[in-house]
Amino acid sequence: MKVVFSLFLLFSIAAQAKSTDPLFEALQDSGEKFFITGTVCEQVAKLNLEKIYQAPEYTVTTGIQYGSKNRVVGELDVIVFRNSNQSATVIAEVKCWNNFSTAIKKAKEQRKRFIETLGSGRKLSVTCGGQECDLTEKNFNQVQKFISISQDGGAEKGFDMTLGYSLDEMMALRQQLMTCQERGECRRP
Repeated sequence: MKVVFSLFLLFSIAAQAKSTDPLFEALQDSGEKFFITGTVCEQVAKLNLEKIYQAPEYTVTTGIQYGSKNRVVGELDVIVFRNSNQSATVIAEVKCWNNFSTAIKKAKEQRKRFIETLGSGRKLSVTCGGQECDLTEKNFNQVQKFISISQDGGAEKGFDMTLGYSLDEMMALRQQLMTCQERGECRRP
């Protein structure tokens, strides 16, 4: 009887897990550095935001670093740009952490640091994927929304959006993508 119940429970849990196959298909040739733990969540957040902020009106991007002169102050996880004027309209901080309280606190700190840096009056230095890009503080003066995104369960803890997947599902997808890259079957960074 215990074996039957255990098998039933195992199949019930497996049936409840959402398939990450569509995410794998969308990300397998992205060439992203999935060995960096947060990358998979940032990329899934990007895919989700692309459904809301659609091309050709918007471009959604990840990994923009900002600072002053040669000093990096922080990184913006996911940014939505309006293509007509290249202005950032939405900036999202993405946190897939075990502890939601610590994660939301960190997201708020990062948002505050960016706003303070932007309002400092100093020239903003921006890099995109480690490369210089044609962005300045003017591109960030019209941000309409700062949002926080986490894995499932975060909305109850103060996050604005969730990815639609659990932390375990995100980490399994990350492993699948890294394995694929290691085998040379997916585009490598």
